[in-house]
Amino acid sequence: MAAAGPFCALEAQPGALLDLRGCANVSAPRCHGPIKNRMRTPFGAFAWLAATVLTPAAAQVAHVEVTEPLRLVGPLRPVKGGTAVYIVKLRQPGAASYKSVPMTLTGEKPSEQAQSARAAAAEAYATQLEQSHDRLLGSLGAANAKVYSYRYSVNGFAARLTAAQVSRLAQSAEVERIWRDTDQHLRTNNSSVFLGLQDPAGGLRADRDLRGENIVVGVIDSGVTPNHPALLDTEDRTPRACRSQWARTSLLGIWLCTSYRRNPPTARVYGPPIGFTGACEAGPGFEPSHCNHKIVGARFYLDGFLAQHELDPGEFRSPKDVDGHGTHITTIIAGNSVDATLLGTRLGRVSGIAPRARIAVYKACWLEPGKTRGTCTTSDLVR
Repeated sequence: MAAAGPFCALEAQPGALLDLRGCANVSAPRCHGPIKNRMRTPFGAFAWLAATVLTPAAAQVAHVEVTEPLRLVGPLRPVKGGTAVYIVKLRQPGAASYKSVPMTLTGEKPSEQAQSARAAAAEAYATQLEQSHDRLLGSLGAANAKVYSYRYSVNGFAARLTAAQVSRLAQSAEVERIWRDTDQHLRTNNSSVFLGLQDPAGGLRADRDLRGENIVVGVIDSGVTPNHPALLDTEDRTPRACRSQWARTSLLGIWLCTSYRRNPPTARVYGPPIGFTGACEAGPGFEPSHCNHKIVGARFYLDGFLAQHELDPGEFRSPKDVDGHGTHITTIIAGNSVDATLLGTRLGRVSGIAPRARIAVYKACWLEPGKTRGTCTTSDLVR
């Protein structure tokens, strides 16, 4: 995931925000698709993790290097000649801060009717924001230049503009700030060490019993590998003896455990998420069935990348992970406890730091031809 700065904060209670950011770079090996997610009433907490590696898990680490923190701001001066993609933030707030229906002052949970009314009003407001984006671009003669409208956490848009159009936008009273769209590169950080999350028996992880129950983690990265064993909503109930070396090497073990290997028994260990509104965006290599009660949604953002780069022919226009980094990060964050094997030899059980957390996948990092590590444009990441 793309690194986002040195600040780290954690609150473990339901309804909290988990924000882990840093600046170390870990490259994972390459492995060889929208949640229409508008989180109106999130259950537990929705954790937005930007460039987070918490602890070594099923994936191997190739090397570690220190890099500079991500910076949103690109060159301040418009590109001379031709067009470039710019991100424009407007002064009016996004729909996430819109409150047309007053919140209760008694501390009571809002009724379902009040929640629905608030959600409908916010959606109508978001539509008005998008119309204002189109109107502003139309006044510049750039009606067809928009790449994205940003309507929720921020109010703004990304568009391909000329230097003259950027200069005119900068003079508008509606505009708060303009950035040149820039490339970010997949990074991870050492926040888990700083927060004491690598020791399951001590530190912050043990003190607060951080298992991720009733938390959805939003992972913005290179996607996820479908049907990864650490990201299923079912659990293998094969007897322990039939998962051992004895079952694979002794005649008695082979005979007794053959039926379990052919058709391993499973049990569903996650129920439907409560209060999470989303959908699963299918595409090549990623079917709707690849979402489950563990991966509660998946979406991909590609327009900003395609406006500036060529897509590797081996990439999938879907949430499916080709780079491998997204799957690596996702399983480290919230992978189930599963058996780890190497060349057929069982090494033990491994799990993510918050193994009971659910995952919402947002693929915004893509491979360019000849590259082995994904590129993430800021315009796609903001979306």
